[in-house]
Amino acid sequence: MQGVCYYIGRFSPPTSQHLETALYLTRRENINEVIIILGKDEPNEIDQDDKYDIWRMLLSSGFATNINIERSKDASSSMHLYNKLSKYPNTEAFIAMDEKSARNKSFINYFDKFKNIQIELIPSQYETSSKNMMKAVANDDLDTLKRFIPDTFSDDDIDSLIQILKPDAEAPDESSEQLKERVIQSFGKDFWKMSLAI
Repeated sequence: MQGVCYYIGRFSPPTSQHLETALYLTRRENINEVIIILGKDEPNEIDQDDKYDIWRMLLSSGFATNINIERSKDASSSMHLYNKLSKYPNTEAFIAMDEKSARNKSFINYFDKFKNIQIELIPSQYETSSKNMMKAVANDDLDTLKRFIPDTFSDDDIDSLIQILKPDAEAPDESSEQLKERVIQSFGKDFWKMSLAI
């Protein structure tokens, strides 16, 4: 199988670990391109424009020629991907998602209808890296913050990153269960009726 890899997630915020995953995916022989999908503005999360700006900063810090970013108008990146693949159900593609989500049947079942999709598992601890990065920004802990950004970031890059994240650093976190429930609800009743009929 050869194709595009859609990298979905919360990315709230994206960290150097997310970047390393995207770069790893580009080195896979069977992946032509990585498309990072950003969900639209969601409660208790960094807004989509800020995520986009941080991803642009991360991507410019490394050699990332075949990584692109797609902004979703849907509630979540997974909903956006589902709608996109529904238009072209025979597309061969990969989906990079964290192992915790991939093990959750109610979260992953809606991709079962796509026969040419392969799931690429990535470590679940990236949610923790995002939370720790936000905590470092909130506490003005520059040493900890540097653990979550590329070594190539200049002082100006770090200052820009802090300016982006500072307003959101003290926002309450959404639990994994709240996220799961919000994503399930974002599909709407008609989707679940259709799924049950299949």
